[in-house]
Amino acid sequence: RARPAAGSVLGLALLAVLLVQPLAALSAGLWLSFTAVAVILLLIDGGRWPVMVSLPLLMAVLGAWLFDTWAWLSPLANLLLVPLFSLLVVPAALLGVALDVPAILLAAATGVEASVLMMEGLHGLPSPPLAPAPGWAGLALLGSALLWLLPAWPWPRRLLLLGLLPWWLPGAEPPARGQLDLIVFEVGQGQALALRTQRHLVLYDLGPGWAGGSAAKSVLLPWLRRHGLTPDLTIVSHGDGDHAGGLADLEHTGRLLSGEPDRVDGARPCRAGQQWRFDGVRFEVLWPPDGSYQGNAASCVLRVDALGASALLTGDIPKQVEYRLLGRVAPTTVLQLAHHGSDSSSSTAWLRAVSPRWAVASMGYANRFDHPDPDVVERLEAAGVTLLRTDRTGMIVFRLGGPDNAALITKWRRAHGRPWHREPEL
Repeated sequence: RARPAAGSVLGLALLAVLLVQPLAALSAGLWLSFTAVAVILLLIDGGRWPVMVSLPLLMAVLGAWLFDTWAWLSPLANLLLVPLFSLLVVPAALLGVALDVPAILLAAATGVEASVLMMEGLHGLPSPPLAPAPGWAGLALLGSALLWLLPAWPWPRRLLLLGLLPWWLPGAEPPARGQLDLIVFEVGQGQALALRTQRHLVLYDLGPGWAGGSAAKSVLLPWLRRHGLTPDLTIVSHGDGDHAGGLADLEHTGRLLSGEPDRVDGARPCRAGQQWRFDGVRFEVLWPPDGSYQGNAASCVLRVDALGASALLTGDIPKQVEYRLLGRVAPTTVLQLAHHGSDSSSSTAWLRAVSPRWAVASMGYANRFDHPDPDVVERLEAAGVTLLRTDRTGMIVFRLGGPDNAALITKWRRAHGRPWHREPEL
């Protein structure tokens, strides 16, 4: 009949979950759930309203930290859904199972359907993007809100509004004129890249798609909203699903080009000789010369020249196309490894002609194609090329064209990843 402290009970519940499912510690859902219960236990003595106000705010801030996106409607959703599940769905479900009464189970199911309709209605409301802010800005906002709820506070409460100041701080600086940011997204077994200049954005490939979703919807669109960007030009190298699968979910494409326009809805032909210049950065299409090529061989090859640095994006071109381009390519700083590092590309003659300092490959972790091919990795090592892989580093960001011509490289999983994303120290 002992009555242990609430914190001890919560700790025992966490222990029980981890004993049964140790990898649950890597799940964002576990930390969202246990943090919500911990806040309820801390604030429940102050009455119902502190919990109802602070809990949705906490979950919004915690969700922004875990998922790198801020849903300003989530506090309202929790304010409506938490009572619905607490007062109707969960009690009715437990009671209906215990008593085996279909009418009670129907009431629980009706509550779930009502919650789905409610969330769909909230999802349809306009959601203006908030200014991007670092994780500590969310903590400052959360701390200010919790202090506001305290019954006693020695200073004027209006001072707590200072917790909003980090949200008005300027975000990350865009590249200077002549500089280029090359962003290689981690989209699994597929490819999606962005090329950002001072005032313009070019997308190259949009990642894979699947039933009910795509890499563009889950990765690319949140990144665009976070930075407040829309593409001026979108290039889909060719029509394969791992490169073009996200097109249907991309809200704005700007001008749309593809090496296979017949397989990419709304695209115009991407042809050798096309050129653009954005903020002192030159973009030039090197391949294909016409519409006689299909599949991987039709991939749109794009060269980008910034101040003292360059990038070459090759889609999935095979060795036969590489050989045709040998006399028309100049050495480059960063090479996008064709066909995710397959042995069908990246010949020795090609690597010698391009002479990249870095090669970047977009691929899925433990993919069934065994990309990158061991022979390709061996050829890169023999040529002195540093290989970067999204399956190991996550998203990769190159800042090219700096004043000292040194590329600034950010490996997202190492710089911003969770503790379990980092390589162990031996």
